[in-house]
Amino acid sequence: MRKSVPLGIASFEAPETIGVFKVYYGPHLVYVGKAFDGLREHFLHYYTGSRYDNADDVDRIFENRTNIRVQWIECSTVDECEHLYEELTKELNPYWNLAH
Repeated sequence: MRKSVPLGIASFEAPETIGVFKVYYGPHLVYVGKAFDGLREHFLHYYTGSRYDNADDVDRIFENRTNIRVQWIECSTVDECEHLYEELTKELNPYWNLAH
């Protein structure tokens, strides 16, 4: 997993491939997500607040976007993404994931 970068930078530099990502608010891991529509597009929607699915997560990330950093792992398949997402969510128990 690469070093975390600000969400605004990730919305331009992240790859267009599918993947799993971690969201940090300051130094704290707060969310693990998956991007089947491509990481860059996913981050761009979060940064602009324009995602239409999972609106609670969009609102939280958008409202805090200047303090958000992200890390990601590219995946080759949707199944790989699903497995990694489940593994990380279970292992790390990020607060915003638990708030659902």
